[in-house]
Amino acid sequence: NDLDQLAAVAADAAEYTQIIEKLLAFLMAAHINPSMMKYQSVIQKALGFIKANFTDPDISLNVVADAVNLSPSHFSTIFSQSLGQTFIDFLTECRLQHAKELLAGTDDKLSAIAMDIGYNDPNYFSYLFKKREGQTPKEFEEHTAERDESRGCEIPRQIVFEGEALVVFRRFTPPNRF
Repeated sequence: NDLDQLAAVAADAAEYTQIIEKLLAFLMAAHINPSMMKYQSVIQKALGFIKANFTDPDISLNVVADAVNLSPSHFSTIFSQSLGQTFIDFLTECRLQHAKELLAGTDDKLSAIAMDIGYNDPNYFSYLFKKREGQTPKEFEEHTAERDESRGCEIPRQIVFEGEALVVFRRFTPPNRF
């Protein structure tokens, strides 16, 4: 009976922890559009490609679509429907999170940081940073001691829960390139 099974699980701390982790993973994944589950491997491959290349100024939706063997239009649709944000929003988030780490952890000039994260124009980088963060990169740099550590961009990973593939988000913090 279900009550006896529940009592047995509660008595075993390791099994209880494992079931809670699976349940949390399942609940965290629930916000992914279920109709997009068939594209999990494509999305995973695209996210891996973005993770490895987001600092490349030439990365684009077309480049990533080509890497996963889809048309740009189809890739754009499944990316945004699966993750709830556009490709460019995701790419920008990854770049700006890495910029925050560089601003907090180095004395590099703003122009060098812009180039390091994939923007050839430091003015455009500053514009995007202010638009997204509500302050200029310089202001952010001046207040880093008061801020929490940069959180990184979310990179989904696949988990299997009772035979069903799910996506669970984990934080990706770009590696230091020093």
